[in-house]
Amino acid sequence: MYTQNYIENVLLPNYELLRKNYLKTTVQDSIDNYVNNTGHTVYLTTLKPTDENYGTSGTYVVKKATPEAEDSVLWINTQIENWQNVLKQNERAKVEIFKLGKALPLQ
Repeated sequence: MYTQNYIENVLLPNYELLRKNYLKTTVQDSIDNYVNNTGHTVYLTTLKPTDENYGTSGTYVVKKATPEAEDSVLWINTQIENWQNVLKQNERAKVEIFKLGKALPLQ
């Protein structure tokens, strides 16, 4: 079990850093003409790391080493989204508990 502080300040930033390490920023012409002969999957984007959408789905192109290669950036994005949803659910639960507590009469 992770604390909210750990998720917000360690886990999510680590996922974002990992995603950043996969991505390579380049110009669109280079992406269009890129031939992957590296032996590993390459992730190309025109966005800079400072762009708020950097690394999100649809902002990068996957040049797979093999047809069956996994999209690791997509996996990381899914993890980030799932943990952000957990945090949102946690905040909603706190609000509901607070409302319930206000509705209960003091004894």
